[in-house]
Amino acid sequence: MTQKQILYFEKAMETRNISLAAESLYVSRSVISRAIQELEEEFGVVLFERSKAGIEPTEAGNLLHGMVLQISGCFDALVTRFRHMEETSFQRTLCVGVTPTNNRVICRILYGPFLEAFPDICIRVYERYSHDLLELLNSGTVDVIISPVMEPNLQAMAHEDLYKVQIMMGMAADHPLARRESLSVPDLLDIPLGFLGNPIPAVEQIIQKAFSAQNARPNMMLQTSDLRVLQELTQKGQILSVLPDDMMKDWEGVVTVPMDFMSRKSVHRAYWSNAVPLNSAATDFLGFITGYFRDQDLKTERSADMPEETKEQTPQEPAREEAATPTLSESFFAELLGLPSCKTKGYCDNCGRCEH
Repeated sequence: MTQKQILYFEKAMETRNISLAAESLYVSRSVISRAIQELEEEFGVVLFERSKAGIEPTEAGNLLHGMVLQISGCFDALVTRFRHMEETSFQRTLCVGVTPTNNRVICRILYGPFLEAFPDICIRVYERYSHDLLELLNSGTVDVIISPVMEPNLQAMAHEDLYKVQIMMGMAADHPLARRESLSVPDLLDIPLGFLGNPIPAVEQIIQKAFSAQNARPNMMLQTSDLRVLQELTQKGQILSVLPDDMMKDWEGVVTVPMDFMSRKSVHRAYWSNAVPLNSAATDFLGFITGYFRDQDLKTERSADMPEETKEQTPQEPAREEAATPTLSESFFAELLGLPSCKTKGYCDNCGRCEH
């Protein structure tokens, strides 16, 4: 399989016509036909079904097309990677793609403990939805993407589970449903719901399926990329927001209630391409972030198994140090913005984030 054969094959796939493919590439019709025939002989398959109306790819043709896309994507990614290396030869560069549902957690880690551990790395963050992140990864624009669980149809994709969040229903504290232990579909009929941009595909599917089983449809009133809009409308009681619990935990006057049809947690993963070797910055980041969440899980398990009186007396983990940890603490951003911070609580009241 040569580069020209790939070019002729892809143009035939695009036009679904040998003559049009030949015209667009300024070659004769026989050149395109011969290239496709040579590929079919090399692989021992039929790539196109021919008819008077044109050509249509067979299953084998679609498989070859998918492989060609991956190969060309890996090549483009490698070229982009080399350009980044040339532009920042004096400093290591890490390009990370995040979705709106995980940027709060990941950016705090990136610009907190990770940057402290690797001050020589220049970090670039791209916030996009999952589908767009896959394109950025395939083109080599980013080294790693972090997204809720998705199933990309790319053989060269590798992943590592990082952390889980619970999808909850956020509502004003005085909402009639706020005292419920859990919510079912009948509770939510006709109630306006808000989502952050495009709902997580798996979450949307579960919601649609649950409502369909009751011969109903969810009232998806609002989808916005502005989290502040969701927060304001939720606090006013105008909508109920369907979001990961960690995104609403700081919303004043808002409580979160689980849904009985949304029992499983949403898993966030790091994805990268195995086809293009990671640079040293991306390798360090993957090692750091997987270890970080593993340590967090162990700390949570250890705390859950420990009796209350033991937790208070354990000298290795005093309350002062735990509150001042820069990992998921807001104190990092207070210092970043030049605001006074409280070393024992995280934020002082000038930031509006801690109570004394």
